[in-house]
Amino acid sequence: MSMSKNPLNRNERGSAAVECALVLPIMVALIAFTLLFGRLFWHYTVALKAAHDAATFLAMSRLAEVSIDKTDLGEIEIAKIAKSIAVTEVAELNPGSGATPVVDVSCDRHPCIGTQVPGEVAVMVQMKMFDIFLSGVTSDIAGSEGILLSAEVRVPYVGN
Repeated sequence: MSMSKNPLNRNERGSAAVECALVLPIMVALIAFTLLFGRLFWHYTVALKAAHDAATFLAMSRLAEVSIDKTDLGEIEIAKIAKSIAVTEVAELNPGSGATPVVDVSCDRHPCIGTQVPGEVAVMVQMKMFDIFLSGVTSDIAGSEGILLSAEVRVPYVGN
């Protein structure tokens, strides 16, 4: 019995390696960008909640705490407490590269110095986030200076 060579039974040992070489970079890029955007949205959500909590605290503070007349025109104590609330809430984040979040508190778009009762208070949390896991893959999109996240919450002052 003679075995005829069928073109369909050719040797396919190297085809799996070629398929893996073609698909693996695409899969690594998909995983890298999924991790990057997941961390990005997580950091932004935490920053937004911190800004919301601090702004709500400041907006509901008593009138006597907000309208204090300071002689040095420095930030009023209740604004410092609101800032520390936001800083504490974002302290658990690890944006990478030693970056620290910046928290800014304002009353009627000016620093809260207590000279008058504000109509609106705002808290802004800003930070730069770096890809700490797959920076070699995502550096073209994220950049070496990081992605700037800015969460700002403005609420009317309702204190009594």
